[in-house]
Amino acid sequence: MSMWFLALIQFLVTSYFQTVPEMTAQNLSSSMVLVDVRSPEEYAVSHIEGAINLQRVEDIVSLIRKNPDQDLVVYCSVGVRSGIVARDVRTQLTRIQSSPGEFSNKVYNLQGGVFRWAIEGRALINQQGTTRLVHGFGWPWKYLLPASLRI
Repeated sequence: MSMWFLALIQFLVTSYFQTVPEMTAQNLSSSMVLVDVRSPEEYAVSHIEGAINLQRVEDIVSLIRKNPDQDLVVYCSVGVRSGIVARDVRTQLTRIQSSPGEFSNKVYNLQGGVFRWAIEGRALINQQGTTRLVHGFGWPWKYLLPASLRI
């Protein structure tokens, strides 16, 4: 399994989460808030610089309420978990806003997740510094990563 299977997963994620806009790695900006929704164990192995680790929708909504004008980009391994979280966050924001557009930020799912990020050779970090390794999440997901990138 490799890029063709990862591309298929990405297509399915995009199709299933049609109400969640995707953000490409090329279009990320430093003004966006990055949220890694993977487990703390996965995050500790590596994450995108500047990303914070939150899994609960309530915590992400709280973060958005504190930073209402910033776009928020969530990611996980390939986009499934982050797609669910992004969809649920968007639903909750719609319920709690007192006026249309109160939260002007947008919630995006990072296209391809951290797996695609790593495969494209983009920088990842952990507590020791820069790394190329990514937590494979488990079988069969880890096989979407080349062996040189997974733990």
